[in-house]
Amino acid sequence: MPFIEKTFEAGLKLSIENTPDTTPQDFNALFNLIKNIPSAGHVGMCLDLGHANLCYTTINDYLGFVNQLDFNLPIIHIHMHENYGDKDSHLAVFTGPAKDNPYAIIEVLKILIRRNFSGAIIFEQWHEDPTVLINSKEKLRTIIQGLCP
Repeated sequence: MPFIEKTFEAGLKLSIENTPDTTPQDFNALFNLIKNIPSAGHVGMCLDLGHANLCYTTINDYLGFVNQLDFNLPIIHIHMHENYGDKDSHLAVFTGPAKDNPYAIIEVLKILIRRNFSGAIIFEQWHEDPTVLINSKEKLRTIIQGLCP
């Protein structure tokens, strides 16, 4: 509550990130608890896809994690990176499992569009070659443009 109150007073948004140990049900319960607190309207979720892929209830299935979130749970920020469900390796998008099959990324983007997501998508990668990030950005941009004519 102190974080909710102080960020509300400061006119800031508070984004709570999922970790590999937090489940969709944990987030649903949290946001169900705070939904009626008037000063909590600025609080939302930072959806970390790599962490969702490591969650013990949705291992290797970040799309399943997203699908289990209550539709009205506010997603206000995205950390986008990949892994193979084994460790938080922070692979650039489209260099891990989505390299050969971007289906889950596309489906997550469709869900975000249906939710009217308007926050930032941050590429959290530990790759040293900047062209990898540029390629990820362009591929993601092309997909989003195809989904939002």
